[in-house]
Amino acid sequence: VRKGGQKLTDKQQELLDILIHTPSISRRKLSNLLKINESAVQKRLETLKDKGILKREGGAKGGYWKIIVK
Repeated sequence: VRKGGQKLTDKQQELLDILIHTPSISRRKLSNLLKINESAVQKRLETLKDKGILKREGGAKGGYWKIIVK
């Protein structure tokens, strides 16, 4: 799967798909949905941010994930 020329793993794509539909979801809820621990969610989020695909808008409370490349 490619997003803006970036190859994504299935797990990264799964996370991105959730964020597209629910951009204000918490890491805890992502952890529950993906059945992985929160540190693994954080690592995937950081990887997507490093690839320039994701950006966090707002703070921890009331913020949301913005998809930069569609």
